[in-house]
Order: sequence, then C-alpha cells, then structure tokens
Amino acid sequence: MFIQRESADSPYYPTGSLVDILKIIYDKLGYCTTWVLGDGWQYGQELANKSWTGIIGQIMKGEINASGTVMGQSHSRKSVVDFSVPLYMDTQGMIYHRPGIQSDLTGFVKPYTGQVWLLLFISLIMAFLVTFFFHYYGNEFRQSKGSYNREKSLSVSASWTVGTLLAQSNSWLPRGYAMRMVAGTWLVAAFVIGSVYKGNLKAMLILPKLRLPFDNLQELVESKIPTYVPLGSALLQSIYEARNGSLLHQLRNQLVLEANIGKADKLIIDGKAVGFTSQYLLSYLIHREYSLTKTCPPMYIASEKFFKTTSISFAFPKGSPLVAKVNPIISRLKEAGILDHLYRSYLIYASLCLDADRFAGDNLRPLDIGDFYGLFSIFLGGVLVSLLVFIFELVVKQMEKPKSTNPSGG
Repeated sequence: MFIQRESADSPYYPTGSLVDILKIIYDKLGYCTTWVLGDGWQYGQELANKSWTGIIGQIMKGEINASGTVMGQSHSRKSVVDFSVPLYMDTQGMIYHRPGIQSDLTGFVKPYTGQVWLLLFISLIMAFLVTFFFHYYGNEFRQSKGSYNREKSLSVSASWTVGTLLAQSNSWLPRGYAMRMVAGTWLVAAFVIGSVYKGNLKAMLILPKLRLPFDNLQELVESKIPTYVPLGSALLQSIYEARNGSLLHQLRNQLVLEANIGKADKLIIDGKAVGFTSQYLLSYLIHREYSLTKTCPPMYIASEKFFKTTSISFAFPKGSPLVAKVNPIISRLKEAGILDHLYRSYLIYASLCLDADRFAGDNLRPLDIGDFYGLFSIFLGGVLVSLLVFIFELVVKQMEKPKSTNPSGG
C-alpha cells in the first residue's frame, strides 16, 4: 500500500494492491475499516528504552488494530507484535538514475585495458632495443661498416619499430636471418595489435556500452553516492547493527535520512540519491513516474539484491484474535493467485520500463563531435611535437654552421 494525495492541500488516501486485499479480507469478515496515517511515515524501530516508533509503536500502544501495510518479519519485531502468514517474499534492492551515453575524451584508449597498454609499451621498447642491437652490431653493420653510425642506427631502429606499429611504410629492409626473424615477429605482433585495436574501437563507437555508476553494494560504497534508506525499516536497523568494517557499516557515511517520503522520492527521481529499499517500493516508484509523465524514468535497479528471503506480512497486537481469522483468507488468496494478480496489476508500467531489451535500444545515439575529441587531441599533439622537433633541428643546424672570420689585412 502507498499513501498519496492529489495536491499539497488535499488529504492523503491509500492506494495500491494492498487496499484491494484488505478490502477483500475485511469484507469477508464483515468489518469496517478506518485508515490511519503511520506515525512518522515509518514502519518503526526499537529505541534504547525498549519502546518502538512508527506503525509498530502505534500497534503496541493500541492506537490501531492492525497494520494497513505489510512489513518484513524480524526477530525483534516478532517479539512485540504478531504477524499474519506471509503475503510475499520481499527483497531489498538499489535504484538510481540511469546515465546516458556521453562523449568520452579518453575513449580512444579504452579498446585496451591499462595492463595491455603497459605490456604493449614494454614490447615496443624491447623490439626497439633488439632491432638496434642487430642493426648496429649485427650482420648489416659488418656488411657496410663505413656507412652506419650509432645515431643513424638509433634513428632507423626507432622509425621502423614505431612506424610498423602504426602501419606506416619504411624504406629500410632488415638483413640477416636473425634480424629478419625479429622483424617478422614484430610485424605479425603489430598487425594483430592494430587489427584488434581498430576492431574494438569501431565496436565502441558503433554500439557503445553503458557504464553504470554501480551494480552492487561494493561499488555503491566506493562511489560515495548519497543513499536513502527508509526510516524505521529493517534494512536501516541492519545497517546500524552491522559489524565494523563491513559494507553495510561503511554505508553509514553516505546515508540520507529523510522523514518526508515525497522529498525522498524526488531525490531519487532527480538522481541526487540512491534508493535502497524494498523491491516492491522500487517497482512502484517507476510505475508511478510513468503514470504521471507517460515516459519511463531514466532509472535502473542494480542486479545485486539483499535479504532475498524476507517474509512480509500484516502486523497485529500480541494475542490479537484477528490473526487466526485473517490467515485462512490470505492463504486462499495466495493459492488462487489473486495476490500476485493484484500486485502485478498495479505495477504494469514497471515491467515495461525495466525491460532489458527496451533499454538496449535506448542506448543507441548518433555520434557527435565530442566523440572525436580524443583522436583530434592525439593528432594535434603529434603535429605540435613534430613542429617542436623541426624547430629544434633548425636551431641545431644554425648553431653548427661555422662562424665566418674576417681576413686580416694591411
């Protein structure tokens, strides 16, 4: 069940599948019902003096005869209230704003991982050193001893090694069996490296992958994104009771504790906070946004789930005779599939918006100029380096020119 109102001035009213379920149950029993707004907008948590807040506190005080919403069963809750038979099995999930595909300045380096780039750099250095060794000390040097020096060997080895990797032609041909074996190995390696790089780069540009901010609790903690957890929820209690150093304990540093449900929902919809709560509440949030805007909100639910075997039930005062009357009706509704039917009928848009194939189609977009900024930067960087080298050569050449001397005369 969810609490809504038409406007800021209108009264609250209950909505959702639980309203229909409770109507069936209490009509069957011949009872009239009166809805009461939950204390503090929360299920309830135990205080240091053993009292409880929220709905559980209202039940213990006798202010209400039963909860109008389902809540997770826990040992501490069962010690102060009685629960009906479970209606559903709940799970806790994380929802957040789904990022769009943006231009990536460093996209040209992402076809390979950092480790591959490092190994490639090491291989390039080794290929250059081996080429220089054979070029200067090997057969080629001995066959034309007078025509080669150390500087020329360095220049030829560097230009050939780097040029081969960049698929550039070179007029130098290796001589000798050893040099040709090294050169052939580097040619094959450069061909494979270049082909795989171009293939991966094309795939990334044509069908880019969407990188989610997080998809599990470990990544959420590392991201430091503010996280909303409902007050009085069993999840929040578990976070407070988590042992030091655990992921749930570390999550305390980024918790957003908001009593106003409307404000909390806005934080989640606007992408300012992660929603960490019941899977049913997450689905309803998406369903409601689609109902209001007629478009699916750009949101995703992380694949990792928590507390997957939590039974959610109605709560009653200890010893309440209503439990024995309500349980048979809930069991028959569950066996007939009515509970699942009512639940799905109120969340039809959530299934539509969370469909994986639909989001895959939304990831496609035309390329813009920003996608090529990285490549342009490399090109301009190369031009700048070449210009600096050219200027340096002019300066060195100018400095090496012999200075003219005036002949002495009488």
